[in-house]
Amino acid sequence: GDYLVTLLLGDNTLDDELNNHLSILGISHLLAISGLHITILVNLFVKLLDKLFYFEKPKEIIITIFLLIYIVITNFSTSVVRAALMVILKFYFKSKKDLFTKLDILSIITICVLLTNPKTFFLISFELSYLISFIMITFVPMLKKSNIIINSLKISLVAFMVSLPIVININFELNLLTLLASPLYSFYFELLLIPLAVIILFFPFCEKHMLIFFDLFEKSISYLGEIRLFTFIFGKLNSFEVLIYYLLLFLLFMFPSII
Repeated sequence: GDYLVTLLLGDNTLDDELNNHLSILGISHLLAISGLHITILVNLFVKLLDKLFYFEKPKEIIITIFLLIYIVITNFSTSVVRAALMVILKFYFKSKKDLFTKLDILSIITICVLLTNPKTFFLISFELSYLISFIMITFVPMLKKSNIIINSLKISLVAFMVSLPIVININFELNLLTLLASPLYSFYFELLLIPLAVIILFFPFCEKHMLIFFDLFEKSISYLGEIRLFTFIFGKLNSFEVLIYYLLLFLLFMFPSII
């Protein structure tokens, strides 16, 4: 029940010790409903609707209604609003894709969100969600194509580097295990935990057969969370240090072959 509420509604009710270990490993974001969750749910909906509808328009209308309801259910979560509106506007601008890129759509959403509530700009969730989305849209396609594992590691490394100053100023520490844990558990959530949560929601009698996957997640997180060998303590970074860091990172992204 705690996992269903956390993974599908974004209300974290998991054990404090588990949350602490997730924070130490730098992967707490996996429990927050994000683009990953929206993508999985939309893909599940598409596969279901493909069996019911031949034309694309009815499927897009149903998914749009679902996403708008989901935004309300999750109390207008910053990352949910961004991810859901990205999908909805992608449907709307599909016939105009030569005029509106993904970056245009993200910009439209950003402007609308900030016009609606300018204080959102100061939320950590907004900064991380929109900054990483911007980087993923702008720079990740420049990375050389390779197999899915290498690509996942590259994307994880890019996300890690982009969010580093923000994370340090929140936790005042850096755990290098994040580089390994983030792509590994992203796969685990995408392939197992989130789909299983949806299955259990509709078929509760399957729960006892699937608990092993949730137990494995908890035990592995507890074990890795106790390893402090790769953790480094930092002070709060000042604005000048953050500016220099992002300037150097921008120059690095301009030459993606280096990564």
